Amino acid sequence: MLSLWAGLLVCALPQQVVPTSSTASPQIELISIDYGGGMHATFGHTALRVKYPSGKDLSYNFGGVDMDQSNFWVLLMQGQVEAFLDVQPYHKLLLHYSGEDRTIKSRALALSPGQATHLAQRLKTIAASEKSRRYVYNHIYDNCTTRVAELLDEVLDGQLSVVAKSKSVGTQRQWIMRRARHSLPIYLALDLTGNGSGDKPISLWQTTFLPDAFDQIVDSTQIKGAPLVSSIKTEYQSINYLHSVLFDWPWTRIYLLLGLPLLLLSWYWTRLGTLIFGLSSGLTGCFILGLWLSSNYAFFGSNWNLVVFLPTQLILGLSALKSSWWQGSASLRKLYLLSTSILLGALALLQWVGVVEQSIGPMLALALPLTWLQLYQSVKPSSANYRVGRNTFQHRRRPDSLIARRG
Repeated sequence: MLSLWAGLLVCALPQQVVPTSSTASPQIELISIDYGGGMHATFGHTALRVKYPSGKDLSYNFGGVDMDQSNFWVLLMQGQVEAFLDVQPYHKLLLHYSGEDRTIKSRALALSPGQATHLAQRLKTIAASEKSRRYVYNHIYDNCTTRVAELLDEVLDGQLSVVAKSKSVGTQRQWIMRRARHSLPIYLALDLTGNGSGDKPISLWQTTFLPDAFDQIVDSTQIKGAPLVSSIKTEYQSINYLHSVLFDWPWTRIYLLLGLPLLLLSWYWTRLGTLIFGLSSGLTGCFILGLWLSSNYAFFGSNWNLVVFLPTQLILGLSALKSSWWQGSASLRKLYLLSTSILLGALALLQWVGVVEQSIGPMLALALPLTWLQLYQSVKPSSANYRVGRNTFQHRRRPDSLIARRG
């Protein structure tokens, strides 16, 4: 009798339905990969992890590129590299990026079952078509992070972009340069080659081309009063690439390591200083011009640094190679340095009043003093000429003194 009552009670209690592989929804995680040592790893990386009810654990990575193709870096700078959605087991992604010693974090997203299923299906659809999984990679407007941001915003019915519609603190250039401070060559190259389009105010949503900026948006987003991110887990912690506080401004090192030695050379050994200054600034100008003419990237064009570092500076440097060239071009060199000084001074004034919006202050601070010093050295009487003139004067007076003595 007792067993009968127990059976009836069990039947009367509400039963919990265990989800099967056909009814359960996948779990979605945002994977954030920090910066590393290579140039391709300067700004980090973003991927999605989908844990299916069937037991499959896949990573969806929109940053797949064939780095072994010929002229890869040239094509990358020209904006002509084709990227693709790379799908692989999650443990392989972990092995790859931990092998590069890059910190990996996973963020579990609190999506509804319908949203998670929709996102997983969208990823499957993109991966199934060769046309949809491939795209022309753009560092700013279409990269591994922006693609993930757009997909998440789609499944959240635009709520993610609404949260990030406010203005960001800083310009596009400032957001980029903060993340390149650990590498002086990359920092310098980016600051020199980026035009004024990166010096305008942008919204927080426009910062989603940077993985850590997108992480901040996702972390601060709430859907119906609940956080979008339910948990954050460090999958791998880098040993060598840690976020340390950098107190120095990278341009300070440029001034100390390049600017100051060139000023001293130009003062004491004018010809040698002119040779190094002319060749280095001229080659810089040629590099900027080459990117402008050969690349599809809009931020390489209309660059005012092409005026700061004129390609014609190469001629100035070459004039110091031989003594005959140096002496024969004295008057032309003086005229060229005068016109260049006026041009740089006018550009500095236009930048100060706001006509030129591009951030070229650090570059002008390097080029202007060197140009002015070169001009000063070209117009002042040299000590050698002064001594020759003085000796000549004394020689001419000597006969008169001798005549006076004889008389």
